[in-house]
Amino acid sequence: MVATFKQLDSEYFQQHGDELSKNKEFFNAVFRAGLNSPQLRQELELDD
Repeated sequence: MVATFKQLDSEYFQQHGDELSKNKEFFNAVFRAGLNSPQLRQELELDD
């Protein structure tokens, strides 16, 4: 998680000229992305 955040922070800085905050919006985005990922069903060993 830390390495991924650092990569995203670097990319965010290049595009926006500001640091990415590790705050509620960041973690909500992580959860939304995870909930929408097909990998979530695989990780929970659920059949499609």
